[in-house]
Amino acid sequence: MANRSETMFSEREIRYLRSLPAVQSVTQKRIRYTKAFRDDCIRRYRNGESPVEIFRKAGLDSSLIGYKRIERCMARWRDEPDGPEPRVDAMQPTSFDIPEDERWVGSGTPPTGDARYGRERDARLDSDTRFAYELVITQQARRIDELESKIRRLEHRLDGTGEPSAG
Repeated sequence: MANRSETMFSEREIRYLRSLPAVQSVTQKRIRYTKAFRDDCIRRYRNGESPVEIFRKAGLDSSLIGYKRIERCMARWRDEPDGPEPRVDAMQPTSFDIPEDERWVGSGTPPTGDARYGRERDARLDSDTRFAYELVITQQARRIDELESKIRRLEHRLDGTGEPSAG
């Protein structure tokens, strides 16, 4: 699978990203952040907050923009010679922190209920997604059963008791 930071953003993702106060501009492959957000990130990072958490609170979840993109931004911003000074209240919410129900949530699933970002609920997508999850779970359960059975057979061979009885 391609690294998320090397893939293109969909139109829906671009609309969402453009709506965030931390984002200056977005193209299919690039995000430019505001200077104020960069400074805020460095202040909060220097005060002990995790880069991933800082970005997540700003609506920039790693499942959307890619962990590598966060890592590279922070490395680049940390090395800037005239970065911001740490601030005592760095763990307090900032103007970049957005409410949790308005954030992009894991695996490319946009937040629900806000048409500004093209986030209308699609019942067909929900049932397709549910089916895909159920299929994966069923396949994984079957594979786990196979592996557990193989482990039992190998344990019996090691014990010298031969093959286990069926059941």
